[in-house]
Amino acid sequence: MKMNDHERSLCRAIDERQGELVELMQRLIRAKSYNPPGTEENVARVILPELERLGFKVQVVEVERGRPNIIATLSGEKDHPRLLYYGHMDTMPPGNPELWDVDPLGAEIIDGKIYGRGACDHKMPIAALIAAVDALNSEGVKLRESLVFVCVSDEEMGGTYGMKHLVERRMVKADWGVYGCTTCIPPEDLEYLPNLGTDNIIMALSAMKRYRITLRGKLTHGMFLEKGINAAEAAGALITALKERAEQVNRLEHPLTGRARMYVNAVQAGPKYPDVCDITVTRTLHPGEDPPQGKADVEEVVESFRAREPRIQTEITPVFDWPGAIVPRDAELIDSLRKAASKVTGREPTVTGIPSSSDMRWFVNDLNIPMVMFGYGYLMNHHAVNEHIAVEDLVNSAKAYALNITDMLG
Repeated sequence: MKMNDHERSLCRAIDERQGELVELMQRLIRAKSYNPPGTEENVARVILPELERLGFKVQVVEVERGRPNIIATLSGEKDHPRLLYYGHMDTMPPGNPELWDVDPLGAEIIDGKIYGRGACDHKMPIAALIAAVDALNSEGVKLRESLVFVCVSDEEMGGTYGMKHLVERRMVKADWGVYGCTTCIPPEDLEYLPNLGTDNIIMALSAMKRYRITLRGKLTHGMFLEKGINAAEAAGALITALKERAEQVNRLEHPLTGRARMYVNAVQAGPKYPDVCDITVTRTLHPGEDPPQGKADVEEVVESFRAREPRIQTEITPVFDWPGAIVPRDAELIDSLRKAASKVTGREPTVTGIPSSSDMRWFVNDLNIPMVMFGYGYLMNHHAVNEHIAVEDLVNSAKAYALNITDMLG
């Protein structure tokens, strides 16, 4: 699909400012915003002057001191908020720094890639959106209706100090939404997510349920093992049973969200003789799958365990229950992004879903804003050691965002 002259000018403007885009990306990575503890104000100090320079009207909502949420509006000829772009400022901590080959906050450029925590998740889309709007302004694009940019704190830990607050107060409005996100899969990893392609527009999410299973034994001193009941040792048998059920669940497939997912993601016991042990287990559900089935897969395993281990008390506590989300495949926004992506790279993206959740669910289910996830860069780099984004992917994301905005608003 070929670009018209106007679209070529926009992309040329982004190429001419590539150095500024890369420098902005480096500043964002170096703005430490690990969550926990949550220091997103460091990123906001970088973003806010850029948004004000571009003509956005900015509203800052702070639920907890030092953890701002940004709602920025670039007004069009009509004030109607038609298109929204979404991002988040927090990142996961880098984990053991000795596993990294680079400084997680260094933003080094090696072989055309920018390294650092947040390079993909989630500072690339912030930099790309700013570059896209910069190009629109430089080319004199006048928006018919308003563009909204929402950039929040606390996404990584569930959104209590971020999107949850904005949703409950209905502070965000738009007709369509793009969750800027790296959604590419390298060819060698497509076997794990066979419903995805190399480049993807994510239009569907699985529901996700998480439960804590608490096992209670009997406390004793290590000198008197025979008097106690070791909850951690008993948990081993339960984990084995959960894994057997997970192997069945993980064979379930859906044409949009691929394989279902059930897995143990945390085990905690101690500190001395472990009379209590907590196991956390996650289960995703496909669109259309019976919602109670997620809990049933856990409860049935626990009931069988109780029958085999009557001395261990067990309790199941819900941790969260996030709904899935789905947008019609023929949505105007999807068509616009497909065209933009094809013009920028010459590749047609796959329109599909993922067996996971994201903040996209807030927009689709609570705010009635149809949203999809899209951007260049590898999805599996999220939370990874040596997280990085290729400069080419950063630039292509900015170009695709610019073409999408001008198509829908210009």
